[in-house]
Amino acid sequence: MNDHHKDFGQAGQLAAGFTQSLFHQLENLPALPRVAPGQALGSLEKEIPDNGQPLEQILDDFRQHILPGMTVWNHPGFMAYFNSTASPASLLSEMLIASTNSNCMNWLSCPAGTELEQLAISWLAQLLGLPENMWGIIFEGASLSSFHALAAAREKVLGPAFREKGWQPGRKPMRAYTTAHAHSSIAKALMALGAGKENIIYIPVDEAFRMQPEALEEQIRQDLKEGFQPLCVVATLGTTSCTAMDPVSEIAGICEIFDIWLHVDAAHAGPVAILESHRSLFEGWEKADSITVNPHKWMFLSIDTSVLFMQERYYLREAFSLTPDYLKTAYDEQVTNYYDYGLTLGRRFKALKLWANIRYFGRRGYQEIIGRHLEMAQLLRSWLEKEPGFELLAPTPLSTLCFRYVPEGETLTAEAIDVLNEHLLAAINRTGQVFLTPTRLNGKFTIRLVIASLWTEEEHVKKAWKAIRECAGKW
Repeated sequence: MNDHHKDFGQAGQLAAGFTQSLFHQLENLPALPRVAPGQALGSLEKEIPDNGQPLEQILDDFRQHILPGMTVWNHPGFMAYFNSTASPASLLSEMLIASTNSNCMNWLSCPAGTELEQLAISWLAQLLGLPENMWGIIFEGASLSSFHALAAAREKVLGPAFREKGWQPGRKPMRAYTTAHAHSSIAKALMALGAGKENIIYIPVDEAFRMQPEALEEQIRQDLKEGFQPLCVVATLGTTSCTAMDPVSEIAGICEIFDIWLHVDAAHAGPVAILESHRSLFEGWEKADSITVNPHKWMFLSIDTSVLFMQERYYLREAFSLTPDYLKTAYDEQVTNYYDYGLTLGRRFKALKLWANIRYFGRRGYQEIIGRHLEMAQLLRSWLEKEPGFELLAPTPLSTLCFRYVPEGETLTAEAIDVLNEHLLAAINRTGQVFLTPTRLNGKFTIRLVIASLWTEEEHVKKAWKAIRECAGKW
């Protein structure tokens, strides 16, 4: 046995010991590191070593120089962006994935990887109340999931001639429809797929920031008259800024009338459908051609696991299947080869994380934790509503709160209020108790707080509220 074999056992022991100690001291770390650009690595040695170094030294340097400059997303005060927290089952899975190091590109390269991906995705569909016949595939994140969904839409609209010849003169411009509150990755995907930024049409929203179906239908009819070719509609269940829930059922009906591809981005909010009490928020999503859900957000997998569900996988395969001789196997007619359905050839065994986490929590475990997050959000909302000077700027259908502070008795311009809240947000984050991020709603600078971490309990929400109030009280 060579030294590297021995080091595997030591690496596992070191990682396990560090992880245990980290979680014991997690709340002692700041929710956001106090470093300036260029200082995040401390005094870490920058020269390449001539000789290999022991694992203990590597871990020590990580602990001393790298960890202090990290934003640890597992921190219970991390209430920024959309939380992505890793469960114990994810930690176990990541170690198993690294130790076996399988590439799940096709069935032959890892038979269990392909078949477990199919099983885990079918479990997820059942948990979410989606039709059993919906097919699914795992990508690294919602951006890639949505890109592939919209590539399938383009394949349906333009067909094999486009795939063979590319863009041809005289082709009608494609148009895509969404709202200004859709994730920026949607616009990126559409630009990359050739729609052109000016052909991304942002449909008006109502007072709750939801797409207006009547405006969508009117826009489509007008575009058809003017010779445009509709590519897709992208509805969002849980917009990034404020978790607005687009009326998917009505939107799906419009897409059916015009035979337009409907993609639903439910990256963050999708797991809430595990709660049958909240299924009405997702009414109609089963009619979508494609749906994105990120288990690495509200299902507590370590980051990089996004699931793309599709009614019909044919168009996705047609868009991406290209198999050279060196990848062909005797089993290709009998199995699913996932590399046929996307850009990437190399695929980590991410299905193991999804399967392990569903095993670890079970349906009831997810319902309990997500339900508690929703309750804590309503509790914090009630505190904000009662506290003088605080304004809620959006409804709270899930567990994301959008607010700002306007001192009572003062006459401030809109610009001054924005500046005040920018400074307030910075002050809140400097406390180390909580990490929050901003957005803009109706042009107003908005402080945004998300409760969706596996490790966040009511005591942490109280700490966050205390930090917010104390910082606001200084103005």
